[in-house]
Amino acid sequence: VPAHRIAAQQAVTVSGHVTAEGGPVPNAHVRILSLKIDRVTDTDGYYSFIVQSSSVRGQTVRMSVVVSDRRVHYAPATAGVKLEGVPISKDFDLKVTSGERPPIEPEPSEGGRRSRSQAGSNGQSTDTLMLGDLAGAVDLPSALAGRFAGLSVLTPNVLGGSPSALYRGPRSVLGTSQPLVVLDGIPLDNTSFSSSAQRFGQGGFDYGSTLGDLDLSTIASVQFLTGPPAAARYGGRAANGVLVITSKDGVDGPGFAISAGQQITSETPGRLPVFQNQYGQGLDGKFQFFNGKGGGVNDAVDQNWGPLLDGRPLAQASLTESGLADVRLWTAHPSNVTDYFQTGRTLNTTAALQGSTDLGSFRASFGNRDTRGLTPLNTLLNRDGGFHGTIHPQDDMTISAWVSGGQTTNTNAPGTGFNQGNPVAEFTRMGRQVDGTALKTHLVDASGNQISWNYAGQNNPYFASLENSNKSERDHVTGGGSLNMALRPWLAATIQGGTDYSRDTRTLAIRSGFMGGFPFYAAPNGGDFSKGGFQGDQIWVQQSDITGRLDGTRSLAAGKKWTVGVGADISTSRYRIRTVGIDSAVNLPSAGAPDTATVPQPSSWNAHSRTNAAFGETGLTFPNSGALHAALRNEWAAIVPGQHATTLYPSVDGSIDLVRAMSSFKTQKTLSSVKV
Repeated sequence: VPAHRIAAQQAVTVSGHVTAEGGPVPNAHVRILSLKIDRVTDTDGYYSFIVQSSSVRGQTVRMSVVVSDRRVHYAPATAGVKLEGVPISKDFDLKVTSGERPPIEPEPSEGGRRSRSQAGSNGQSTDTLMLGDLAGAVDLPSALAGRFAGLSVLTPNVLGGSPSALYRGPRSVLGTSQPLVVLDGIPLDNTSFSSSAQRFGQGGFDYGSTLGDLDLSTIASVQFLTGPPAAARYGGRAANGVLVITSKDGVDGPGFAISAGQQITSETPGRLPVFQNQYGQGLDGKFQFFNGKGGGVNDAVDQNWGPLLDGRPLAQASLTESGLADVRLWTAHPSNVTDYFQTGRTLNTTAALQGSTDLGSFRASFGNRDTRGLTPLNTLLNRDGGFHGTIHPQDDMTISAWVSGGQTTNTNAPGTGFNQGNPVAEFTRMGRQVDGTALKTHLVDASGNQISWNYAGQNNPYFASLENSNKSERDHVTGGGSLNMALRPWLAATIQGGTDYSRDTRTLAIRSGFMGGFPFYAAPNGGDFSKGGFQGDQIWVQQSDITGRLDGTRSLAAGKKWTVGVGADISTSRYRIRTVGIDSAVNLPSAGAPDTATVPQPSSWNAHSRTNAAFGETGLTFPNSGALHAALRNEWAAIVPGQHATTLYPSVDGSIDLVRAMSSFKTQKTLSSVKV
C-alpha cells in the first residue's frame, strides 16, 4: 500500500481561530457539510474537531464559517482543506457587513443559554468530538472514559452502577471525590447512595447515580473545568473539577427537522476468574457428602483441595433433594462459571423534533434505552424526554425555558462485595465438580427447600439470582429558565435558575431458605434472611440554583480583548432518606414460639443546606492566544439555621498557546495546540 494512502486513512485533527476586526468571535459555527460536522468556537474564538479515519481518503473538502447573531451580520467564510492524515490548522477572519464592531456575545457556557460567561477564562478542556460518534457507548459515564487529560473515568462493573471519576490532585479521603456535574446551568446531584457496609466492600447493591440517566443523543457538548476558572464559578463544589454538560436546543438548527435513531450493542464479560479442573471440593484429598453441614467428610468445606477429579463414583450433593446425597461420577465441569453469564444487549431508540425561526426555536426529544445485563434477569430500562424553547421578544432579548425528565428502572442487579449476593464471589468458593446447569434446572425440591452444593452457608448461585429480587426505580426531573438582555452593545445581563429533583425507590426481597445475609439497616453486622424478609429505601434529593450576573466585553488596541463579570447566586440542597425492613432474626420467630420480636421502626434521615455567593472576575485575551484571568468569590454556607461559614476563593491564572505564539511552532505539522 503506498505511503500516502496509509497517511490518508488516519484520523485528522482540524483546529483554528475565528476572528473579526482583530477580536475573537465566539459561538461561530465551523462546518464541513459533506461530512456532517458542525462545531462551535469557544469564548476565545478557537475550535477543534476530529475527522474520523473512515472519512479521510485524501480528498479536498470545503469548510465554512457561519455566525448566528441577530444584531451584527458577519459575512460567511469558506475555504478548502485537504484531508491527508496530518493535523490541519485553519484560521478565519470574518468581515462585519453591518459596519459595526461586534458587541458582547456571552458564551453559552452552560446549555447554550448565553449566560455565565467566564471573563477571560482559560484552562478548560472542551470535548469537541460528538459523543454519538463513539462506538459502543450507550451512557454518559462510558462515553467520558479517556476524554479529558487528568480525569480518570472508570465505567461501573455492574449494569447501571456508579462510575468512578477522579481528577488528579489532592483531595479529602472523607469527602466526595466525584466532580460536580452541571446540566444546562443546573447543578445535578451525582451522589451514589450506599450503605456503610457496601462502601467497605461488605456487600450490597449499586444502582448508580443520576449521571447515568442522561441521554447521549440530547447532549451537544461536554466541558471539564478545573482550577481557578472552576473555583471562581462554583467555589468549594468545584474541588474535584466540574463537568459542564450542554444539551441540544435547536437554536442553530434547520427551520424544521425530524430525526430518529436506533442503536444496538452487545457485550460479554471481559474477564472471568480462571479455575483449575484437577481437584474437587474437600481438604487433604478427601471428600464425601452427607448433609453439606459437616456430617460427611469435608462436606461443609468451600475449598477445592479434595480428591483428584478422575471420574470415580463418589457421594455428592443431590441435585433433586435438598441436604441429601447421591452417588455420581467425580468429574470436573469447566464451564460451570462461564455458563452462568449471558450475552448482554442494549437497544437504544431516540427521536427528536426541532425547528427554528427569527422569532425563536424549539427542540423536543424522546429516548428509550433497554438493556439486558450479563447476569440472569438483570435488566436496565431508561425512558426520558425533554423540551427546550427559546423566543426573542426583541432583538436584544432572549428568553429560554427547558425541562427534561425520565425514569430509570434497574431490576435484579448483582450484588457487590465479597458475600452471598455477588455471583463471582460465590464461584470462587464453589466445588469444581458442581454441575451448574443442573443447579439452574433444580432450584428447590418438592418441599420448597433450596437445592445447593453446600449447606453451610453457600447458596445455589441461580437461587440467589432467580428466587431473590431487588429493584431500583429512579424518577429524575430537571428544569430551568433564563433571561438574557443586551443592555449596551458591550454589556449583557443574565438571570438564570432551575431545579434538579430525583426520587429513588429501592426494594430487596429475600426468599425463605437463603443462606447468609445482606447488610441490614437494623443490624449493623447484617440481617438474618434464612426465613426470608425484605428491605425498602426511599431517597429524595432536590438541588436548586439561581444566578444573576452582568458581563461586559471591550475590544482594546492591537487585537486585545478585556472582559469583566460580576454577579451573585443562591444554591440550596435537600436530602431525605427513609428505610424500613423485616428480617428473620427480628420479625419471624419460629413456629409455636411466643411472638416477642420487636418490629424495627423505619429509619429516617434529613439534611438541607444553603449557599449564598457573590463573585467578580476580569480577564485579558491577546491575539497570540495568551490570556490572563483573575476572580474573587465569597460564599456564605449554612447547614444549621442561624449559623453559617464564610469562605473566600481568590484565583489568578494565565495561559498561552505556544503553537500560535511562537513562530518556530507555526511551521510544524505535528502539533495543533500546546497550551501552558
